[in-house]
Amino acid sequence: MLLRPLPLSRLLLRSTRPLSSSLPLRSATPDWQELIGGREVVDRKRAAFEDKYKAAFEKKARLEGLSVEQLKHKAAEEDARPLEDILDLSKATSLTPASISQLWTTYHQAKGFLSAAIPTATYERMSTVAKKYPLFVLPLARDIVGEDKPEGSAGAVEMHLLVSFVLFTPLAEYQARQSFAQPYLILTHYTDLSTSHGVVLMRGEISDNVALNALDAHVLSVRLQLFYHQKEGMEAGVQEKARRELLECFHERPEEFDVEKLVKTAWELD
Repeated sequence: MLLRPLPLSRLLLRSTRPLSSSLPLRSATPDWQELIGGREVVDRKRAAFEDKYKAAFEKKARLEGLSVEQLKHKAAEEDARPLEDILDLSKATSLTPASISQLWTTYHQAKGFLSAAIPTATYERMSTVAKKYPLFVLPLARDIVGEDKPEGSAGAVEMHLLVSFVLFTPLAEYQARQSFAQPYLILTHYTDLSTSHGVVLMRGEISDNVALNALDAHVLSVRLQLFYHQKEGMEAGVQEKARRELLECFHERPEEFDVEKLVKTAWELD
């Protein structure tokens, strides 16, 4: 006897916190910041807070044998909502992997979250590569208001730094704040069903008051998978080998890293 698929509303009723919505590009300087003195005042307050607690962060990281970036990654994972708070596992475990994947992505699409259902083998391969290469940069196209983009040109490009496979922040933000840079996009990977159902559920959350929209987040997550899901030997095609070479070069021969080649390679994926 076949089990009837459970209604989506019965499976996914555990979300109590308001969820993000897909909004147009959000300004990094909202009205409330202007009211209290503008972006410069906010930056000074933030810098003062970071300076006050920087030594404490560094001390905690040393005690745990981690870098500050790794400590932030660990904190992000600990702060992530457990899967059982989002999905009723007692009911979901009776479903097929395909049904779970469809429920997961449909639910999050309706709520405005980035999401994906990743085969366990794919996730494990990406995770292995990420442990070897925890940092990378990925480009996003940006339009410049008032300027015409030349035909055949990619236009303006904003580089985003990927940290430990789960955090995205603009490279300029990282250069200014280093370990204390604000994440713009946080990816959470739930491995609860990886063994039983062969699937890892991914959920992406855009931070509040940042200049990143749902489409940008989707592009970054897709490019993450394309650069980190590496096939070996004869399985790898020409483009896959080119992406692997860029990732390796970024870490092993940074002086040879070609940003223009990265942008061209990323554009070819679109």
